Amino acid sequence: MSDNSFNNQGQSPYSIPQNDPSYQPPNYNAPSEPSGLSIASIILAFFCSPIGIILGIMATVRAKKNNVSKAWPLVGLILSVVIFLISLTLIILLGTVFVGIFEQCADLGQGIHEVDGVTYTCG
Repeated sequence: MSDNSFNNQGQSPYSIPQNDPSYQPPNYNAPSEPSGLSIASIILAFFCSPIGIILGIMATVRAKKNNVSKAWPLVGLILSVVIFLISLTLIILLGTVFVGIFEQCADLGQGIHEVDGVTYTCG
């Protein structure tokens, strides 16, 4: 019986060819340095997330066009979108709370009122 796990030269079929000139090692896109747009997108995610989203999209498109890693642009884009959605949710929630308070004051009139253990100061 012959062992089929080795070729004629005694090498495993899964070994890396040593003397094959046509062999090219795999080209992995290693994470690169973050671009200025990526950094700006990450920073603006905390201060003005809509602009952070725009810069994140621009940085992602530029990274794809230049065939470099999209890791940093995606971090800026995702962070900007998440913070934008959280901000939007908070604005909607606070808006509904204040609308309820204003309606309550409109019904009660000016002055200090206590309704169900809650004190409203309307004026």
